[in-house]
Amino acid sequence: MLFDGTKALSNERHPFFGPNDYDWNLDLDLDDPDYGKPGIGVIAEAVSVWAALNGTTTIGQAAVTFKIPVDAIAQCIEHHPWMFFIKDKNTPLENTKIEHDGE
Repeated sequence: MLFDGTKALSNERHPFFGPNDYDWNLDLDLDDPDYGKPGIGVIAEAVSVWAALNGTTTIGQAAVTFKIPVDAIAQCIEHHPWMFFIKDKNTPLENTKIEHDGE
């Protein structure tokens, strides 16, 4: 989730994700480069459950666990309505803690 007045890390969806947020993009043509890519919402839900069950976790730990690039995990957190992170300029993104609000 993004708080009011904050900017997303990127305005473009990470290439790891397909164009449809909550499915595996299997309805695309077989030769489409996005065929079979997970939607950002699918991965965001999985990261949310994993992070809630594992206590204090970081974006880097989630990236290693899910074998997904760090910036893709960060986009999942920005996308999800109950997860957030507060990036400070001195902390690398992979060491930033995943926070939950309301879960």
